[in-house]
Amino acid sequence: MSVSTPGVETPLAESWITNRIRNDATLAGLGTHASYPEFVADVGERVYQWVAPEETPSPYIILSQQGATDLVPLGGTRIWAQLDYLLVVVASLSEWAPISPIADRLDALFHVEGALGAAGVIAAADGIQAGRVHETRRVRPFALPEVVAGKQYRRLGGIYRLRVSAGS
Repeated sequence: MSVSTPGVETPLAESWITNRIRNDATLAGLGTHASYPEFVADVGERVYQWVAPEETPSPYIILSQQGATDLVPLGGTRIWAQLDYLLVVVASLSEWAPISPIADRLDALFHVEGALGAAGVIAAADGIQAGRVHETRRVRPFALPEVVAGKQYRRLGGIYRLRVSAGS
């Protein structure tokens, strides 16, 4: 197992999460709903960190880091970082059903039993070094109905734990 380089696991994880969502053919077909004609297809192309730009069409996906710890065995060499991410689909609506298939697909992508193998490899790109996501699983479900400026929103997804190391 390689030794992780300090401080780079977060951008590695966020790059891997975003690419996994954007490259998923199933998510590419999700987003429309007969009861909500304003919904826009290809939800996988609308992935944002923390907040989406104003006027982003529904639904969209938000990822935000919720916490992190390092695995440092005796000897002091960090093996990997354990990063917790909130992954939610967000839509302006008053019911859960239209976004449930998208949240289910996120769960299928990020709650993976066992090692990821080749699917966890992160190639060096855009100034981010190579690395690996060793495993990912959901640790908590998440659902939040809210009203913002008189408009109802639903956020549905989960908190997912990734074990990430930098280096080849």
